[in-house]
Amino acid sequence: MALPRNLREKQVNDPIYRFLPAQFAKEQLGLKLYQDQEQVFNPNIRRGILNCCRQWGKSTVIAARAIHHALYNDDSLILILAPSERQSKEFVRKAKSFARKLGIKPRGDGDNTTSLQLPNNSRLVGLPANKDTGRGFSGVSLLLVDEASRVEDELFHAIMPATAAHHDPTIWLMSTPNGRRGFFYNNWINETSGYTRISVPATACPRIPTKFLDEQRAQLPKRDFNQEYLCEFHEPNDAIFSMDLIKKCYVDDPPYPFPTFSEKGCYEVADLYRRNLIGIPYYYIGIDLGQQNDYTAIAVLEKLRRYLGISKLTGDHAYENIWTLRHIERVPLRTSYIDIVDTFSSMTQELLFKRSCTFVVDATGVGRPVYELLQKKVKHCGTTAINITGGFHESQNNGTRNVPKSAIISKLQLTLETKQLKIPRSLKHLPMLLGELENFKATTNNNGHTTLGAAHGQHDDLLMAVALAVYQGMKGL
Repeated sequence: MALPRNLREKQVNDPIYRFLPAQFAKEQLGLKLYQDQEQVFNPNIRRGILNCCRQWGKSTVIAARAIHHALYNDDSLILILAPSERQSKEFVRKAKSFARKLGIKPRGDGDNTTSLQLPNNSRLVGLPANKDTGRGFSGVSLLLVDEASRVEDELFHAIMPATAAHHDPTIWLMSTPNGRRGFFYNNWINETSGYTRISVPATACPRIPTKFLDEQRAQLPKRDFNQEYLCEFHEPNDAIFSMDLIKKCYVDDPPYPFPTFSEKGCYEVADLYRRNLIGIPYYYIGIDLGQQNDYTAIAVLEKLRRYLGISKLTGDHAYENIWTLRHIERVPLRTSYIDIVDTFSSMTQELLFKRSCTFVVDATGVGRPVYELLQKKVKHCGTTAINITGGFHESQNNGTRNVPKSAIISKLQLTLETKQLKIPRSLKHLPMLLGELENFKATTNNNGHTTLGAAHGQHDDLLMAVALAVYQGMKGL
């Protein structure tokens, strides 16, 4: 290990620093660590989440952890992901200050603008916040995500493959909460995610005076204070869907095994005759059509009837409908509408029971000609066109129903709140759907007009495909 002379002289006869990183941080870097900060240096933690208040020193502590990792793992690659390039630069700047304390003259790696390379060829690279951020990197041994609650899911999932080639990568997510959304929140509440969770509210931080907290508590709404200073997760004020209610709809049923657009072959059939389920399944297939920069999305909603026995009130046979979301999928961008229609046609032809499905198409804009193509091509299934409007009342026009977006969304809200809709935990692309539900907002302008839609820069195509299928399914009862 090619360490500089002044550091080598201290360490050649004292290799204990390799196994005691907290002691290294205190004695070599001059840090005064609180007891909860020392947990970050536990070498046995391979997946860690820091849910802590501001001013706790998470960036400083994690930067010290990164320097220790780089020094004692030759040729290692450490990536730092943050919501902005400025934040990743600030993190690398702190790492460089620690390098100077060790007698290392900071220098870049020659390839990346925000980087630090050590004499043993270990590198720290700060990444810009864009979807291509992880391309070209592999064998990452330490991944650090700063302000993780504000990093988009798409960015986090794009960088994860860079850790795949390493036999045992370490990952740390650190942030204050930012609503009940995203990978940071999902990993925090999921006890089986494998992450060690460390929470440090402002009331436990010696650097924050009690007087300051009392002032903030008096000035801020309780929800905002509890999230910012007590590290509690809360729904955004403008949130339409409650993540807690959605998770109560989870079931262990397998998703219906539809192939993706890139796969071929026949569809396997799930166990259709489960206990007390009668008849054949019926499928409502919601389609939200995209343009060049928007995805076309599909959602398959299954309806089955369950026999409940003889009603004690009426003496009649009693039944209930079981609604299960069996499949969701985005069609690759720039797929032609003719190819989309052909794929939908082959999909329904391979269903076990013909004439047991209805397509529900968003006929707004380009949707009308696609709907007409479906009518001609898919004769074995029903087709329904819905024109989504911003109004308040439903109407009929040339075979197309004009339905307010609020009516479609409220039907989906109702099925989630009453737990009528079952969502398999193993559903492919479920995290993508959850992200859309979390980022779907109600926005009111200066004129008092409220609009429903995805947050800026987000998609709602999967959500709308599900909502269309649910709306038509419930409407048909």
